[in-house]
Amino acid sequence: MALNSTTEQDWPKVNACAQRCPAVRPFLGVHPWWASEVAPGWQERLMAELLRTGASIGEIGLDALIGASPAVQEAVFIPQLEMAEHLGRPVTIHCCRRWGRLLELMTAICRGRLVAIIHGFSGSVEVMRRLLDLGAMLSFGPNLANQARLKARQAFLAAPLDRILLESDWPPGNSDGHQPSALAMPGPEAILAGLYAQAAALRAEPPQRLQTMVWNNGQIFTH
Repeated sequence: MALNSTTEQDWPKVNACAQRCPAVRPFLGVHPWWASEVAPGWQERLMAELLRTGASIGEIGLDALIGASPAVQEAVFIPQLEMAEHLGRPVTIHCCRRWGRLLELMTAICRGRLVAIIHGFSGSVEVMRRLLDLGAMLSFGPNLANQARLKARQAFLAAPLDRILLESDWPPGNSDGHQPSALAMPGPEAILAGLYAQAAALRAEPPQRLQTMVWNNGQIFTH
């Protein structure tokens, strides 16, 4: 299970979960929605935690609709992407309507050590191909079941099976950090079960083969 943080305040909680449950892979980082809230010295503290725990990096990224200004987001995103490249750690990337800039930065920074997981991918097939050329893995979430998300479905159908992941994106929330009660929504197991069934039907793949492929793809978290 990949457990991503969104702010520095999350890091101890994510680390504690990983210590309690060996199946949890911790990801530490600052999400673009909260990029304007970083405290001085955050980069040094993040690097120290990454070195101490062996954690991956995330969730980081760029968002044109919510959060800090583009300049502030990039001032937080770029150092984290550079840390992931320097350490050779997997990184979870969130991107909303800033695909061109993301591709520019990844092209400039990534030199072959980085394993980038594109969270909830919803870009075009063209963007998908450029991300694949950069070595990225594409993670598809519950929106895949939404027939209105045509781009996401087209990309999922065109993506190589050995480069896809499936995610629960649980629990859902919004930009102010509010999350509905866990009792009021299906848990991640139920979400993933439905998502795997939907994904297998879309790809006309036997469900067990798809499950095996995605499991094997997910072994990047264990390296």
